[in-house]
Amino acid sequence: MHVCKSSICTILRRSRQDVLAIPAGGVPVGVEISKRLNLPLDLAVVRKIHIPWNREAGFGAMAWDGIILLNEDLVKHLELSKKEIDDCIAEEREEIEKRMIIWIRQIPGDCG
Repeated sequence: MHVCKSSICTILRRSRQDVLAIPAGGVPVGVEISKRLNLPLDLAVVRKIHIPWNREAGFGAMAWDGIILLNEDLVKHLELSKKEIDDCIAEEREEIEKRMIIWIRQIPGDCG
């Protein structure tokens, strides 16, 4: 099936849509797309919830909107306590908030 660019633009303009940009590389692209389509731009900041003793590995993920997904099997295997999980989540929530502030300041015009 072939869909032309103008058809997609028309469909997007008729419905309530936002352009979600993922920092860092996605923001410049998102800005241009939102301008071209005349749609609001918002950020999709996500973070890995790291294992307490290994910041390179994670046992879950958290999104800017508060959604948290945990790999329950891995949590059990690692024998993580509720406090360890809560501490890691709090740390990532704080980092998401910091990044949202930084990125929103860099986006031209209104965001969200």
